[in-house]
This record gives sequence, structure tokens and C-alpha cells, in this order.
Amino acid sequence: MPPTSRDTAGIPSGRSDGNVTYGEFGGVVGALPDISLLEFCLGKALSRCSPLGPGELAGDLAHWFDTSVRVSAVQVPLKGLADRGWAALGTEGWSLLDKGHGELSHFDRALVRMFGVDNLVGELAMLMKLIKVLERSGS
Repeated sequence: MPPTSRDTAGIPSGRSDGNVTYGEFGGVVGALPDISLLEFCLGKALSRCSPLGPGELAGDLAHWFDTSVRVSAVQVPLKGLADRGWAALGTEGWSLLDKGHGELSHFDRALVRMFGVDNLVGELAMLMKLIKVLERSGS
């Protein structure tokens, strides 16, 4: 992996010794949006299927995290997505906007890189097999 350099403020400084080029978030080079895990997960749920109501979104989170999630717990993160212009509440529920799809795609790529592109497909296949075995066994 190539080394990275940071400026004194800790913000990516663009090209550094020709090794690293940082992309753009919201038109600002090197600035990453500070989103919560819940905002990310709600954005991912909306990117898969929308519009969705708060109850459906809480249900998705409950399933993913294997715990109960109150509908009230998704209200603040949904407002955060709306305040960024990433999601909007319509007559049928919440939907992810084009800007939200674009911005969340940066996080998708980051996750793939964090887990390692070379190993990701094999690891995901193994994880899915393990999940199916556990579901069948009732664990």
C-alpha cells in the first residue's frame, strides 16, 4: 500500500509525493463528510429500496444488527441525511436522493478497500455460508 501524507491540520492534502491522489467529497478536495454509522446504514437501506417509512428502516437496522431498534432512534439520523441533501421525506416515506447515492458510493469504495479488494469476494462467500449454517442451526 502506498504511504499517505497529511498536512498539519490532518486533512488530506491532495497529491503527496506523487503517491496519493484524494478524491472530492461535496466539491471540497480532501474533505470527508462526518456521518454516523446509523446515517450510513440508513442511507444504505434507502439505496436498496425506497421509499421506506421509519418503521421499515428501524426493522432493517434491527435485522442487520440483530437487536431491537426503536423507530424514534432513526429520526435524528434521517434528519442528518436530509440536512445534507442526501435524503428526503415524501408522501410515501424516505428516499435517497441522487446526491446521497453519489456521496455514499465513496463510503462503499472505502469499505471495500478497508476489507481488501483481493480477499473480499472470498471472505463474503465464506461469511454468507456461515450465516446460512447458523440460521439453519437456530443460533
